[in-house]
Amino acid sequence: GFAPRSLQIMMMEELFGVIREHGKTTGPKGVELRKQSAAALAALPSEGLVVGEDAEDSVELVCFLARQSESARDALATLVNVTAWAHERGQPTMEAVVTRIAATGALKEAAKRATRGDAAVTDAALRLLQNASTVESASDALHPAFETLLKPFAARRGFSFSEDRDSGDGDPLARFGCVLQNLTATSDAARRSLLKRSTGILKTLLGGHLASGNVDRRRGVAAALKHCALLRDEHFYLFDELDAGAVVVRVLAHPDDVDRMERHDQDDLAAFLGGTLPDTPRESDPDVAALLLETLFCFSGTRRLRKILKDAKVYYVVRDLDLFFSGRGQGG
Repeated sequence: GFAPRSLQIMMMEELFGVIREHGKTTGPKGVELRKQSAAALAALPSEGLVVGEDAEDSVELVCFLARQSESARDALATLVNVTAWAHERGQPTMEAVVTRIAATGALKEAAKRATRGDAAVTDAALRLLQNASTVESASDALHPAFETLLKPFAARRGFSFSEDRDSGDGDPLARFGCVLQNLTATSDAARRSLLKRSTGILKTLLGGHLASGNVDRRRGVAAALKHCALLRDEHFYLFDELDAGAVVVRVLAHPDDVDRMERHDQDDLAAFLGGTLPDTPRESDPDVAALLLETLFCFSGTRRLRKILKDAKVYYVVRDLDLFFSGRGQGG
């Protein structure tokens, strides 16, 4: 078991004192000191972390270790514990802690380290960014990290389409989907980054990511699309230029639903989908499916798109989604 809380606090204070006094020591001794100090911090339970109370600069010291390559993994893991602890204490504490972390530049540094190939560092960095992205007031501070990771995330789809769609492994950046979901809900800057025509990021995300084998990736892309679809001024770009409506319908459709349609209705649906009917399983995760269905609701908010969806017989694709996910229906 762990040491009593009073002893944990004493150990923490002594450790921070060592880091404060000798953390910038150069040479092999300094490298080893930072490495061992970060490992010691990560080994303590979250309730043993003293943040913003007895150790005023504890967050800054952990962030300092997170910026050093030799101590980054364990220091980032400690910051994950810190933000989890703060979340349990309530929103004001969480906002204060995330603001202090952001002020050190640790969030942007975490994003950089997430792209450098070490799986453990990548996972810890993305967990930290995921936790921080739940704080709406931190969206501006998180934007540089968002920009840093958006292109690598889009470039690596983790594509693994099969009956077992959630078997996708080897996708270390998939957790960024959680950050994508959180930030596009609260940050206009994040949405604008996705909608920037010059980068074509959203077009890339719609070009296969919704068939990824990793549900975090699919959920993040589906949420981002829905949040962009809330902007009516962008409907022409999304629906007409990127064919987002057709992409969503194809993902939500099930071949059994299509087979039960009248031939002329199938023809209308095929025309909307670019000439071919869906022949792959529909989205298997109810949360992802709900986000995509809500995207269609957003598009239906304008009369022109509502008529297009109606004429394409999209109703027959989505009408039985509730039965499918309740287990009462097989094909829809």
